[in-house]
Amino acid sequence: MRKAIVIFSIVIAVLCVPTFATVGRSFVSRAGVDTNPCTVDLPCRSFGAAISVTNPKGEVVANDSAGYGTVSVTQSVSIIAPLGVHAGVSVFAGDGITVNAASADVVVLRNLYINSQGGVNGVSLTSARVLHIEHCVISGFSSNDINLVPTVKSDVSISDTMLRRAAGAGIYADSAQPLTVAIVGSHLEFNTTGVLADRAAVAVRNSTADGHSNAAFYARGTGGQAIVAIESTTMTGNNVAVSAAPAGVAEAHNSTALKNNTAYFADSGKLTVDHCTGSGGLWGVYDSTGNVTVIASTFADNSVDGVRVTASGTCRLSRNTITRNAGYGINVVSGTAFSPADNMVDGNGLGESSGTITPLTKM
Repeated sequence: MRKAIVIFSIVIAVLCVPTFATVGRSFVSRAGVDTNPCTVDLPCRSFGAAISVTNPKGEVVANDSAGYGTVSVTQSVSIIAPLGVHAGVSVFAGDGITVNAASADVVVLRNLYINSQGGVNGVSLTSARVLHIEHCVISGFSSNDINLVPTVKSDVSISDTMLRRAAGAGIYADSAQPLTVAIVGSHLEFNTTGVLADRAAVAVRNSTADGHSNAAFYARGTGGQAIVAIESTTMTGNNVAVSAAPAGVAEAHNSTALKNNTAYFADSGKLTVDHCTGSGGLWGVYDSTGNVTVIASTFADNSVDGVRVTASGTCRLSRNTITRNAGYGINVVSGTAFSPADNMVDGNGLGESSGTITPLTKM
């Protein structure tokens, strides 16, 4: 009888111990404790502890303003701070948020402030099917603010996000697997390179890129082809606004490049400039051994040439306005320029053109 009572007491004690079973939504707070069950009334202190009790496809929500620590994400989950809450991740070493989920998982990061205090990358993607970065600020990393190097097929969207002062790139994209990156309504400032693409396809829309010492948008293509397409975007005060290297394809449409040293640069790459402006720098378009097409764009008030073709570059020009540049409007140093004679070239300091422009027949 006594033995039965003891066993019964043990069973009751076990049943009364909190199990902290996984939940669909967990919470963190500056007053939380990581041994709590991460409920709204008993929140945890860190993102890592909260994810550990959250179901796949669940949410981790910051109740109030605080720093919530670096975290590795290994499942589908949304990490969210409501508007008005400063959910910080201070990174003293390594990466701030590492996304290393399964190949079918979806990860969302929303309204987070990720700040380097010695960290390498702000957000680093190594595996996930989809990554959404929304309304975040990521700043000051010694490599890249966002480092996209997935080992699986991945689609990444970055919206309404500020990326600044990375020693490498604001966004770096490279994968041996298909990688697409969509950047909308975001701001890149004072990184070495704004967006650097190797093996990736990157689309940029309604964004700004300012003050980059290398290029605002660089289709480099190391290891394979890079495609960077830019729409309705403003680029100011960069060394180069849009650049295409040998394995790179860069396309700019309806965008403004103001006071960059070079607005649009093809270094043996493929470059299309359509309904854009390139003003107030050294060169509007610089084609160095590239394959360049320039349509219905304006290049004005540059301190050297509106368009320069050199080092066996090929440049096709149609329906452009090229005016008030201090050097030549179109300067073909070497290489080939083609035109159906429908550009407006006037008022350039050294002359409207230099070198040979080969006529094209309209078809």
